Amino acid sequence: MIEITNNKKDWNNLLLKVESYDLYHTFEYHEVMKKTGEEPIIIIYKNNNTEIGFPFLKRKINDELSDLVSVHGYLGPVSINVDDSFDSESFSKEFLQLLSREKIVSAFSKLNPYLSQQSKTLANLGTIENVGELVYFDQQMELNEQILSYKKDTIRLIKKLKPISSFRFAENSEDIENFMAIYYSNLDRLNANSSFYHKKNYFEALLNSDMADAKIILAIHNETNEIMAGVLYFETKHISHIELACTNDEYYNKSPVRFLYDQIRILCHKEKMKYLDMGGGSGGREGSLMKFKSCFAQNYVDFNVWKLIAIPDVYDELQTVDQRNADSNFFPKYRLNL
Repeated sequence: MIEITNNKKDWNNLLLKVESYDLYHTFEYHEVMKKTGEEPIIIIYKNNNTEIGFPFLKRKINDELSDLVSVHGYLGPVSINVDDSFDSESFSKEFLQLLSREKIVSAFSKLNPYLSQQSKTLANLGTIENVGELVYFDQQMELNEQILSYKKDTIRLIKKLKPISSFRFAENSEDIENFMAIYYSNLDRLNANSSFYHKKNYFEALLNSDMADAKIILAIHNETNEIMAGVLYFETKHISHIELACTNDEYYNKSPVRFLYDQIRILCHKEKMKYLDMGGGSGGREGSLMKFKSCFAQNYVDFNVWKLIAIPDVYDELQTVDQRNADSNFFPKYRLNL
């Protein structure tokens, strides 16, 4: 049996049953990240004791056709009992038939490198492409062993910060707004894309979610009581993420966000936690953002995306000549702006 649903209860009940999932998979995250004309949906597949859930945003191409796209983050399918006996051909066949019936031309998803069964689930469906790397803390390591991976400059800066710094969690609307002001200031400095300027409802929805333990942690200067830096991070069953980090411009040279990364590493060091993801960055390991993150850990994992052309003849018809001939990995090509 395979079906598409946008029912929040069915969606999140499936997530609670699987071995592991991420906040990015949840209904709440899709609801807060959707844009005009997009509908959060999850494709649910059941066969004997196997269950699969694959969340997307559904977008209209025209009055008749649609496609599926991924929200920001690390997604792909979650599953129960996808093992060596899993019939990937049967899943692939039913998935394609469903998309054909629903007139869904293509599907795209960013994959989650911390969910090991995704490659088995998608073995006969679409293509998987590598687009970079992510860096993470191995949370199964002892705390003292993790510190051995810290670069010397990071250890030195944290030692300087500890006597003058403390941390607390955002507790009210004012705290969230103060964090947002610092975050927006950082985005302004970087001339960031408008899509990164999340509104208050984004932060409130994540902090109030029952599907993950999300927090904003703030670095406080002990003498002035000023917020020096802030980080939004969250945990699910086995995976935790540092999602957003920002620094008060007045304390930029002191790098108080390093103090917070170190604290989050400790706070997320729990019995069942396996990974604390710090994300990636443009330019790969030579990019400034990845270099900063690798000051804490040198654990790298491939970041992949998945692409599926469900109705090939229609996919081709939707492209202009220029789109078809464009030297670009953009997917789907019929949405490529030239």
